Amino acid sequence: IFLVVGHTKTGADRLFNALKMEYHDKNIFTMGEMFNVLNKSNSITVHPLAESDFLTYDIFFGLFYSAYTKKVKQNHIFTADSNNKVGNQIQVDLRESDLPEHQVVTHNAIKRGFHGRKQYATLPAAMANRQAIMTAAKDEYLQPRINPYKQVEMYIKYRPIVPHIHHCDELYARPDAAIIQTVRDEKKKRKNL
Repeated sequence: IFLVVGHTKTGADRLFNALKMEYHDKNIFTMGEMFNVLNKSNSITVHPLAESDFLTYDIFFGLFYSAYTKKVKQNHIFTADSNNKVGNQIQVDLRESDLPEHQVVTHNAIKRGFHGRKQYATLPAAMANRQAIMTAAKDEYLQPRINPYKQVEMYIKYRPIVPHIHHCDELYARPDAAIIQTVRDEKKKRKNL
């Protein structure tokens, strides 16, 4: 079951709307200013996150699960249950639609040679060491703090209208030339689709 985009599903989502009331009528230009505004509530305490709070789940899951490359956009029905398990393998049935001409395609969700396969008999046993795997992967996988596309957007579209005093904030810093070029190339590719 996929929820409609924007569907409020948890208490945290509802509280997020309550936080919005604190900043909707204010001009906030930096994360520090946002922190100060949100931290004024008597019922909510804001804790800024540190880089160490984030673990590299994409690398971790990539060690065990196979990618759905070129299988997500054209398929809209994904089915998996306990009957779709064969040994360590979980099979996911993919189907474009319920129309008779669209056949079910089976996708093996777990890599045959998943990380730790030789040391452990089962996938859960191999995954049990996740904290050490993700911590080790942090050194190899350092992302920029802000999404590259958002970096370009913040610099090009928003920096010109932000008060000059905030231009030195990392939100509005000029991205590397390589990042700008990557974003431009991606936009050109999207126009051709």
